[in-house]
Amino acid sequence: MTSMTQPGPEPPPRVEGGKPAVEVERDDLRELLRAIVEALDVPDGAGRSPLLDRRSARIVEALRAVLTGKTPSPGIPWETAFLRMKTAEDRPVPYALTARTLGGDV
Repeated sequence: MTSMTQPGPEPPPRVEGGKPAVEVERDDLRELLRAIVEALDVPDGAGRSPLLDRRSARIVEALRAVLTGKTPSPGIPWETAFLRMKTAEDRPVPYALTARTLGGDV
């Protein structure tokens, strides 16, 4: 009597570059999280609150698209690129250097 070997689990699906899809998605999510941190890293100042409001709304849209799939989305990398593009367009007002900010040595 010969023993039949049970087939093992199938390997995870591969994508371009030879990485498993799970690793690619993990890396994509890390990039999205980096983009979120970049968008929320706003210096103090008069325009901080409205800038954070706009950026927070964009972040919620991107996260909702990724998490629910209800909003048509080309995927995590697209959402990340779009968030970064909008963040770059929406730059905060630059700091004004004064004697106070430089410690009195202007």
